[in-house]
Amino acid sequence: MVGGIENPDLKKFDGKTIAQIALAQKKSQLDTLFDFIIADKGQPGALYFMASENDLVYGLKQPWTSLCLDAGEMSLDDHSMSRTPTRALSAPCPVSRALCPRSTPASA
Repeated sequence: MVGGIENPDLKKFDGKTIAQIALAQKKSQLDTLFDFIIADKGQPGALYFMASENDLVYGLKQPWTSLCLDAGEMSLDDHSMSRTPTRALSAPCPVSRALCPRSTPASA
């Protein structure tokens, strides 16, 4: 699904799929995709749907699930903020503690 279109002439396609746009323009989906990218100067965004609502409900119920992190995940049972092998060269992002209440110790 296309979203975040810059070109005012293409705004009418915001929220449409490439298949819907191709049908409206009477072009192949591949031609539509590339023509759209060129017409919007490489700026169109895309929305991807990768899970059903049932999958999301199930996933969000799991104790290891967290949202809104822009940092690497931290262990749920290690509150020392120690570096993991994958983050050995950089310190953990400080906001990751604020946005992941499941991993924040009660004394913090």
